[in-house]
Amino acid sequence: MFVKFDRKHGVILEEYDYFDSATIAGQLQPDPAHPTRGTRPRRSRSTKSRRRTIRRSRRTSRSYLGEFNRHDLGAFSALISEEATWSDAAEAKDWTKTELLADRAVGVKAFSDLSMSTIYIWAGDYVVQTGEITGTNDGPLPGITTPTNKKIAIPYMGVFQVANGKVVHAWVFEQGSAFATQLGLK
Repeated sequence: MFVKFDRKHGVILEEYDYFDSATIAGQLQPDPAHPTRGTRPRRSRSTKSRRRTIRRSRRTSRSYLGEFNRHDLGAFSALISEEATWSDAAEAKDWTKTELLADRAVGVKAFSDLSMSTIYIWAGDYVVQTGEITGTNDGPLPGITTPTNKKIAIPYMGVFQVANGKVVHAWVFEQGSAFATQLGLK
């Protein structure tokens, strides 16, 4: 949960809640086909080290989004660890880097103006982003051979573990039902 609070007036201005029942269920009743993790961020030992970690993580996060928005999948790929895992509750299993890049290649062909914008970024050993994915379906997608030419605007939240300037693990939460509805599939 994220709350934007107005201290002067003592009121909540905005609240964002993200709840992933698939991860909770996976932790309560583990399924080898879709592993879930309960990780805790490491704490840096010094304030100087902590600030450096935050700057590096934030820079990696911004670079990652910039390369994706330019549809430069080669540069995007360079910001992801070879051993990275990508966890999206809507998918049947976690993806490897290769599977993620294949999915992104399909996405930028199906939405030539596909982009991600951030509303908020918090950084440390983990980076948390909230934002919006936008684009126009002007190319085929798996299951949609004829483009709908409809626009999407889908909220997302991503939690990225960053190490040595690369994304190591990602947990992403999107409104899949909004995607289907906005494309006219529901």
